[in-house]
Amino acid sequence: MDGALAVLNSIRSKVMMPTCVTYNILLDAYCKQSKLDIAMDLYRNMTCEGLKPTVETHNTLLHGLCGLGKPMEALTFLYKIQDQGYMLDIVTYRTLLDGLCKNRCSYNHFITATTLIRSAGSNSPCNASEVLAFRFHSPVLCKLNKWEEVNLLLKQMMDKLNISPDVHTSNILIDAYSKSGKLDDAKRLIEMMNERGDYPDLVSNTTLMHTYCTQGQMDGAFGCAGKH
Repeated sequence: MDGALAVLNSIRSKVMMPTCVTYNILLDAYCKQSKLDIAMDLYRNMTCEGLKPTVETHNTLLHGLCGLGKPMEALTFLYKIQDQGYMLDIVTYRTLLDGLCKNRCSYNHFITATTLIRSAGSNSPCNASEVLAFRFHSPVLCKLNKWEEVNLLLKQMMDKLNISPDVHTSNILIDAYSKSGKLDDAKRLIEMMNERGDYPDLVSNTTLMHTYCTQGQMDGAFGCAGKH
């Protein structure tokens, strides 16, 4: 990588300005080699030279921070760039939330992250950031047995924002409800899916069928089996 920096310096010495693409390639390489300090120095140099970082620039650095077990630094960095008005995308938020999950961050950290994501929802097409926030946030609430908050979050998402969780997100909740013995909640969610025309898939019905079996409700289990 010393050779890469030499090339960058050579470009400057020839009165040629490196582009965002040049920097993005270097940032990606240094992050993959866990040389985050050098990557952040390059990022600062990039902005000092008047270049505007792209979405790819920030996603690369966030991925590097999370990959090195520094999700809180990633969260702070995201606050900073969002405050500076940079455009971000779903990959940005997915990277952060995935990093928080993998590094087993606290519930409060998830609250902070999802609040940050919702504040940028207007910049995300089809409110995709809301769906993403819900998808990552709801399993954390389920694991902490915060069922009232799960149901409140679902209600707010559907009633106030007019956004329905997709099948994948619904399946996460159905699985969590079922494993906690909350069969009525799981059935209610499947009924809601049917009402909005987002029909349960094989995963949805298999999960519910397994729960019926473990609770000895074989009629319900046979009913699920008959749907596929």
